[in-house]
Amino acid sequence: MSMFLAPAVTPWYSTLPGVGSNNPAVRLYKYSRQTRHVVDYTQYFLNLTAADTAGLDNWTVEYHATEAYGISAINAQSLSDLVKKFADDSDLFTRYYHYNSVSHDLSNCTGLCKNQQICAASEVEFERYSQCISSAHHRRHDTRSNTNTTHGPHRKHHRRRVFAYFLLGSLIVISAVFFLVLAFCCCQRRHAVVYFSRSHYSLIQDT
Repeated sequence: MSMFLAPAVTPWYSTLPGVGSNNPAVRLYKYSRQTRHVVDYTQYFLNLTAADTAGLDNWTVEYHATEAYGISAINAQSLSDLVKKFADDSDLFTRYYHYNSVSHDLSNCTGLCKNQQICAASEVEFERYSQCISSAHHRRHDTRSNTNTTHGPHRKHHRRRVFAYFLLGSLIVISAVFFLVLAFCCCQRRHAVVYFSRSHYSLIQDT
């Protein structure tokens, strides 16, 4: 598990894609004599930007592993389960990403950057790392394809509904125009004039 790897005491300025730079750091591991296992660790770091500004180094605690990641033990299984949560828990992954550069890179890491970090944290062999990146790429592609496929029928249904409304509106307008023309023609016929007066009507013949 690559999360066991501690950062270097000397700063690292890498231009390799997905690697980046980091501040100097050192870890103090807490060890159980009964279980003979590592139970926690505290990472100390030096903020180079602040040190350059002040002209003085100031090593401080960056984080405690169990507290920062919300885990009860530091072992292969707990760290493996932690990495699996990175894909769905953005806050947890962002915390790991910032600690991975020893608080040097505080930017957001998404898409390919996030896949590279997760695969690097879970795979130590380059071949398996490449397979992990490839699988993540295919999953993103399939997700986009499924999204487009899902939206397709909705778009077609929407277009059909709009066309139906347009057709219905056109028929209503044509019918209204037809009745107006018919009424106008009837009024032009001088066969009779009908008028109403209270509760009776009279018919006046044309002369």
